[in-house]
Amino acid sequence: MTAEDVMMLGGQEEPKTLLELEATLAELKSFRFGKLVCIKYVKDNQRCSLQEAVDIVINSAAWIDEKQAFLDHQEEQMREFLEAAPKGTTVQMEITPKGTTITLNRK
Repeated sequence: MTAEDVMMLGGQEEPKTLLELEATLAELKSFRFGKLVCIKYVKDNQRCSLQEAVDIVINSAAWIDEKQAFLDHQEEQMREFLEAAPKGTTVQMEITPKGTTITLNRK
């Protein structure tokens, strides 16, 4: 099964319960699929927003051990974005255990 197959399968299956989703994420990780494939799968399977899918995946038992590194990477990417953004652009980012909220303002 390829990453494309996994991502397509997410939208074809009925939404899973949280327990089923935990098992699926553990299985996908054991088959060496990465966080991004898992996030896409969850987004399509749960019919939720990208941010909700990210929160589900990084807070899952399968991925919790990599949560802090993921959040640190997001923060680093945001800093790089801000350094390259036009003057007057402000981004407010709040990272909490329940998720990340980002607000972008252009002047």
